[in-house]
Amino acid sequence: TSSAMARRPRAFRPHLLIARRLRAPGECFPGHPRTPGDRAQPHRVAPIYSTSYSALQSGSGVVPEMNARIRVSTTMLDRVRQHLLPPGSRLEHGAFLFCSYGLTEQTMTFECVEVMAMQPADYLEQATDYLELRDDTRARLIKRAHDSGLAIVETHSHPGPYPAALSDADLEGLATFVPHVRWRLKNRPYAALVFARSGFDGLAWIGNDSPATQISRIETESSHLPAT
Repeated sequence: TSSAMARRPRAFRPHLLIARRLRAPGECFPGHPRTPGDRAQPHRVAPIYSTSYSALQSGSGVVPEMNARIRVSTTMLDRVRQHLLPPGSRLEHGAFLFCSYGLTEQTMTFECVEVMAMQPADYLEQATDYLELRDDTRARLIKRAHDSGLAIVETHSHPGPYPAALSDADLEGLATFVPHVRWRLKNRPYAALVFARSGFDGLAWIGNDSPATQISRIETESSHLPAT
């Protein structure tokens, strides 16, 4: 998850992607145990909105009756996974899916039409447990979604032999960021995925001021991949 110096959080900042919580002394996050040389960092309290960090953490902020899924071609999905989890890399990586979307009964479907994989030049900083995008990268991504009428599905990786799961810090950052980006994009649905080598985890925001719903699966033309 994230490491930061007091001057500035080293994470995807709250204008785009996940702005993750700073570590407290002696604390480690699920999936990312402390390693020698890790700095202890102060807490940063996230603002609370309808789906607060504490609600997401407890599960009370997830809507069980609503379902969300991602539809993507096998070629696109392979490209995303290969980009996020390249062999031998310990760095986190990010990519964006731009998706059409539709709600049928109780299922929101994100249909991927474009993948934008982040390159080294797109990051202000990139490390094993944090990412920060450049300001012009964030502006370009939001403009692309705005001009195309598509929804954003953000993705990032948790490298290492850990189960795929949005961390506490991921959830806190989403509680800060999601209302902002949905306001910028006229309340379009938004989704966030994290990939590990073992699978994926994800949440989606669909209605006006509604809590998050679990992304149950990723569908390709040949397979259905359930969330782990």
